[in-house]
Amino acid sequence: MEADTERLTDPQPIKKKSSGGLKLRDAVLALGVLLIIGGVAWFIIVDKDAPAQPPMIGDIPVAPGALASARDQLNQGLAPEPQLTDTDLAPVGPPASIDGSDAQVKRALEEMSPPLLAWLTPKEQIRKWVSITVNLSDGELINSHRPVSYPMGRFKVKKQGERLKMSSANFGRATDLIAALTAIPPQKLAAYYRQWAPILEDAYGDLGMDGNFHGHFIRLIDQSLAVPSLSKPPTLEQPHVLYTYVDDELEQAADLDKLMWRLGPDNMAELQAYLLEFKIAL
Repeated sequence: MEADTERLTDPQPIKKKSSGGLKLRDAVLALGVLLIIGGVAWFIIVDKDAPAQPPMIGDIPVAPGALASARDQLNQGLAPEPQLTDTDLAPVGPPASIDGSDAQVKRALEEMSPPLLAWLTPKEQIRKWVSITVNLSDGELINSHRPVSYPMGRFKVKKQGERLKMSSANFGRATDLIAALTAIPPQKLAAYYRQWAPILEDAYGDLGMDGNFHGHFIRLIDQSLAVPSLSKPPTLEQPHVLYTYVDDELEQAADLDKLMWRLGPDNMAELQAYLLEFKIAL
């Protein structure tokens, strides 16, 4: 399979901290421990027939209700933080059906990362994202019906003697796109995915394929994480119009690998780190 410059230059998609509460909580905890120790010691040594006396810490009597009060403060300081639900994280819910869903997709992306809106292709967004995910997870990048149209610019090479090398000047071309994607908090994107999963599965069902969309989606994430970085700029050749890799192992690599390599090492590393966080958030 040829490393088609024109084919591969358009990238595809691929606690509330307690303010000042620590010192107060430590103090309450220490007080609670001292009160409990003092109370237990008093209970052991007091004469059972003697009139009831309050527990003492040294020469200081413990006021009635002090243990309960300290315990209440301690429990309040250790109360679990409220957890955000998927609806909190992903306020734009899924559309009722695939047909006519593009407006809802735009609202969701505007809520997540407005810069992405500039590169969306107009129609059938859900079907396009499902299709490209399935194709990429199967090792193939198909140019038609792309969900995103991002201006990458021409692919550049540099000459080293008689050899052609991939130029590092290519590696900044996708930076804005990667930045717009990774600006979405992984927990937010995971919440959107969980809420929109049924409509994505509906679009997958329309393809008439076995299995389910989620399986392809997770496989694509795993494949993206497994793409190795290149230790040096690869040598290219141009037998016709298109550039190909001289190294046959690189030339036979999946389209996803070639796409990731053309993002550049920094963008590729940032994307892989983000995908790992996202997968954990799922």
